[in-house]
Amino acid sequence: MSGIPEACVTGPARICRSPGPTRVAWFITDLYGSFMASGIHGQRLFVSPALDLVVVHYASQVVSPAVPQVPLVQAFLSVGKRLNG
Repeated sequence: MSGIPEACVTGPARICRSPGPTRVAWFITDLYGSFMASGIHGQRLFVSPALDLVVVHYASQVVSPAVPQVPLVQAFLSVGKRLNG
């Protein structure tokens, strides 16, 4: 996969940082071989190969670290499971 370090693709669940000036963080989830990139303003790119699913979540505001995180991964997985029946 272009742009994602091989250790991130084949390694255990963790946060991996892509090389280069953008410093994209890929959050790896092992349940379905899924991974997600998060942007500085709340954008998300979620890819789940096993569920044949790609979700692009647009956002345009900075969220304070004091605000609890929304469980987007669980929501994205629920959508993928539902679509795959």
